[in-house]
Amino acid sequence: FDLLRHFAERGINLKKLQSRPVHGTEWDYVFYVEVSGHVTDRPVVTALEAVKRSTKYLHVLGSFPVTD
Repeated sequence: FDLLRHFAERGINLKKLQSRPVHGTEWDYVFYVEVSGHVTDRPVVTALEAVKRSTKYLHVLGSFPVTD
């Protein structure tokens, strides 16, 4: 929750959350999060900045505009 709260506090909807164990280690996991919003949206930017300060590694796999 410590990391996910950064999205909740900014009203960002989590569309998908997955975890996968890190090969060769015990109790280390990689998390994949799909959120509603674009990487340039101010709430998403501030949430990602906060998450980055709290994790070893953060990588944005992609950001796509919503089409109507």
